[in-house]
Parts: sequence; C-alpha cells; structure tokens
Amino acid sequence: MEALDVAIANEEVAHRVYTLLAERDEKHRDIFKYLAMQEKAHLQAIMLHKDYVEEVLFKEHELSEKPLDTSFLFRGDWMHMIYNRR
Repeated sequence: MEALDVAIANEEVAHRVYTLLAERDEKHRDIFKYLAMQEKAHLQAIMLHKDYVEEVLFKEHELSEKPLDTSFLFRGDWMHMIYNRR
C-alpha cells in the first residue's frame, strides 16, 4: 500500500508541475496541458487500483458490485475492447 501512496503523491506533483508550466509557458501551453491531463488520468487509475486493493485484499469494505477490471488499461491491446465489444 505504501508504494501506491508514493505513486499517488508522485502523480499529484507531476500534475501540479505540468499545470503550472501550462499557465506560465504560452509557447508550450498545449503540450503541458496534455501532459497534465495524462498525469491526472494516471492519478485516477492508481487511486482506483488502491481502492480495489483495499476492498478486495484487505476486506475493509464490502463490495456492492462486481469489481471493475482496469487491468486492460495497462495492456497495449485495450483499443480492441472498445471497437470490438460484443
């Protein structure tokens, strides 16, 4: 769990840095906004994973629904899941 907490802190810092750079660097604003968005997405994915681990492995909370499988986010073949849904 400590590793996930460190990862969350790192993503929060990266998001803040890119957001600040986007505000201050007009020439590269678009790329910094994009990078900030990516870091926010990483942060949200890690937070979801942490919640899942806490609920399933540590049984701190009862699940009311089937757990969300986010493992596809970390594989390169996830686009086919969107376009080839059955």
